[in-house]
This record gives sequence, C-alpha cells and structure tokens, in this order.
Amino acid sequence: GQNEYKISTSYEAARLLGDFNKIDFTQYSGDLKVGRIKSAKMNLKYGSAEIESLGTAKLDIYEQQMTVYTIGKLDLSAKYSDLDFERIEEIETEAYETDFEIGEATNLIGNLKYGDLSITGSLEEAELTLYEVDIEAEVIDKLNISESKYSKFIVREIRNLKFNQSYEDETEIYQLGSFESQDTKYGKHDIEILTSNFELNGYEEDVEIKQINASVDQIILKGKYIDSSIDLQGSAFTLTSNTKYGDISYDEDSINIKKYIKDGDQLEIEAYSKTKSDAPITIDINGYEIELDIKG
Repeated sequence: GQNEYKISTSYEAARLLGDFNKIDFTQYSGDLKVGRIKSAKMNLKYGSAEIESLGTAKLDIYEQQMTVYTIGKLDLSAKYSDLDFERIEEIETEAYETDFEIGEATNLIGNLKYGDLSITGSLEEAELTLYEVDIEAEVIDKLNISESKYSKFIVREIRNLKFNQSYEDETEIYQLGSFESQDTKYGKHDIEILTSNFELNGYEEDVEIKQINASVDQIILKGKYIDSSIDLQGSAFTLTSNTKYGDISYDEDSINIKKYIKDGDQLEIEAYSKTKSDAPITIDINGYEIELDIKG
C-alpha cells in the first residue's frame, strides 16, 4: 500500500498490521506488533516489539525486547536490550549491554560493549570493535576484529579471522581457516583444526593447534612470551627459528637439523622433517621467549 504514518504512544500497546511504505514510530513503555514495513524509523524504550519484516530501518532502542524476522538494511543504536533477528542482510550497530541472537546475516558492522552475540546459522562478513563481549557462532566466513578487549569467541567454523588489536581475548574454534593477528596481547587461542595459514604477532599469548589440514602453507609466530603447541600429525614441514630465551621442542627422530647455533641466549635453528612433500608446511618463529612444542 501507500501507507505512511507518524505515530507516538506511551504506556499502551500498539498493533500495526499489514503492509506499510513508511513509518516513523515512537513508543515509551508499551508492546508493539508490526507487519511489513519498507522504510522505518523507530525510537522504542522500556517495551517489547515483534516485527515481521523491515526493508530499511533506523532504530534507537533502550531497555527493549525485540524480535524481527527479516531485515534488509538496519542502522541500530541499542542499550540494555535483548534482540532476536532471524534473517538480516546488513546491520550497522552501536550497542551497550545488549544481547543479540541472529540466525542468518550477510554483513555486520558493530561497536559492541558488555553483551553477547550469538549466530545460530551463518554470518558472511563482519567488522567488529568489542569490549567484554561473548560471541558464539556456528559459521562465519570472514571476521575482522578492529579492536577487542576482554572478549571471548566460541565458534564452530571461521574461514577467515583477523585481529588488528586484541587484549585479553580468548578464542575457541573447532575449524579455522586463515588467522592473522597484527597486535595481540595476553590472549589464548585454542584451535581444533587449522585449514589455512596462521600468523600471530603477539605478546604473552598462548596458542594450541591440535590438528593441521594438508592445505596449510605456513605458520608464523612473532613476538614475546608466546607459549605454543602444534600437532602436525606427520605432515611434512620446514622450520626456521630465531629466538632469544626461546625453546623449540620436537621429536629428534623425525627431523633433520640443517643449522643449529646457540650463542648465549640466542638460538637459531633451520630444520626440516624426514617426512617428504612437494609442499611442506613452513614454520617461522622469531622473537623473545617463544616456546614451541611440535608434536606428531
């Protein structure tokens, strides 16, 4: 229809059923039930809302419970709210103490503080700034963390993960594709299966990689005070290491040492596995007090 409305209500329920071209809606302390809106602007406080679909929307919400089944493009500002979005194409959000549950999403840009983000289906691409946020997800194709502090990531599969800045974050990932960290501090990374390249530039980081896929080309660890463990499960590899106060442990029966120079606290190693391959995994270690346990 050609319906366009501007509505303001307080302390009462509202029902906007059917199809609407444009709605500008303000509600204070009330329940809201809405059909399908092509263009929406909403300011909602202290209530609950159930919306069938939004085409393009700008929402400003405070202490709100909200369910939206399908969304095209959303600009969202939220505080102290609980949000359930079943299917969303694009969302850009600033959120504080807000919990998100998202089924499927194409693109997410967010600055989130003190909340939870749950992806029950798949997320194609996200760029996030985080502070004390817990993320649980099934599948994420590309996740770029601009800056994060005190956050936790529990994900079944991430194909591309990049941390630009990270402080005291934890990752638990079952299957991880490529990983890149530019500046991570005091973090912990627990990876069940690695399927692509891994590069860590960190300070006081713990890394455990429990299984390596044959598609992995290189693993790079750079920085200070890194404690790492990698299970190569018999994969062919080359090792180049230059560390001060470092310790590289490996099965001596499975490796050929090409170069081993210990000069005081400085240790240089060049080695390769006795297992042969046309495309061995390249392991490059460079830094201060880096410990690496090569298993398998």
